[in-house]
Amino acid sequence: MKKKILSAVCALVLVFGSAAVLPEGFAKLDSAITASAETYGDYEYTVLDDGTVEISKYRGSDEEVTIPSTIDGKKVTSIGERAFFNCTSLTSVTIPNSVTSIGEWAFSYCTSLASVTIPNSVTSIGGFAFESTRWLKDLRNNNPLVIVNNILIDGRTCEGDVTIPNSVKSIGDDAFYGCESLTSVTIPNSVTSIGGYAFCDCTSLTSVTIPDSVTSIGNSAFYDCTGLTSVTIPDSVTSIGDDAFAYCESLTSVTIPNSVTSIGDYAFSACKSLTSITIPDSVSSIGYSAFFACKSLTSVTIPESVNEIGNMAFGFDWDSDAIDYRTVDSFTIYGYTNSAAETYAKENEFKFIELKNDTRKKGDLNGNGKIDASDLLQVKSHIKKVKPLEGDDFTCADVDGNGVINAADLLKMKAHMKGVTLLWE
Repeated sequence: MKKKILSAVCALVLVFGSAAVLPEGFAKLDSAITASAETYGDYEYTVLDDGTVEISKYRGSDEEVTIPSTIDGKKVTSIGERAFFNCTSLTSVTIPNSVTSIGEWAFSYCTSLASVTIPNSVTSIGGFAFESTRWLKDLRNNNPLVIVNNILIDGRTCEGDVTIPNSVKSIGDDAFYGCESLTSVTIPNSVTSIGGYAFCDCTSLTSVTIPDSVTSIGNSAFYDCTGLTSVTIPDSVTSIGDDAFAYCESLTSVTIPNSVTSIGDYAFSACKSLTSITIPDSVSSIGYSAFFACKSLTSVTIPESVNEIGNMAFGFDWDSDAIDYRTVDSFTIYGYTNSAAETYAKENEFKFIELKNDTRKKGDLNGNGKIDASDLLQVKSHIKKVKPLEGDDFTCADVDGNGVINAADLLKMKAHMKGVTLLWE
């Protein structure tokens, strides 16, 4: 991944110092930033379109630095990308309250940096801004989560359980990227979005509950969370980004809420333990390879609302011996005639079982307006594989809508019969 390449390059700088030879692209990036920069003491700066100043490079070697609030009469509002990158002698820095943004990698690899004062004026902190600093390492030992003015700063060194406070409105890109020791996280109702790569490579993360305040899950947000066994996606979410849950190898089932309209490319690819998936009527498009290499997923029910299904979205796995893809054995698609589901099934030679617009309520298999012993018997026969249910009967018996008929459905039907927990009025 691009981000891992960047980390590797920066590691070279850390080991070999400023004499390390960076890739050509990095040299061009640095020269592009400073080409038109003016100087003020040890600082190079750029005048922004609004007449304020961005610190583009610090050329000094002081251990303690107080960034000026004005330069040549102009207010300093921004610390640019890589402005203090690899300033290994820097031990403390004070940022004035005129500054509103700190760019990506701004203080990264300042290996001696132990003290940072960030004012409440700051509303934006770029990814990896304090990567590999003593300051961040100290925070890991004392308070692994840092919140500054509603902003979540890089938390990749967090360990154990993390509770994000109610002041946080969004979890930004890369927020917990690569935090391998993070086991669980509580996201408050104040959060409205989860950024790209936010929990990527959090391999020890086992469960996460996303509150109903969240409307979007970014690309690769939970990519390679190999320990994640369950996830609850609320009705507020409208889109699931590309690769959002890819390589979540321990994830067994997912219920996608009625609010979601699109499932991104590779969204759940390589979730090899996934046995069931519920796709609601709100979904209109399913991306390319959305469920590719979900080898435990043997069937899927696709609603009429879906009018676009990407290539290899379902029913395909990777064959490492042949170094090529293959179809999942006996993969079955439940869908409606003349739908995208039927077209996809025929194009890929999958078994297609037609669904009809069933007027029966969940659990009422015999259609007599109630759940009774006859309905329970049919479900028991299916579970014991005496007489498996298919098509509309399968959908009707799958009362919890997770794509599998099991004891949980049977218990819910019994609870309805006894009036304990009603499935419908």
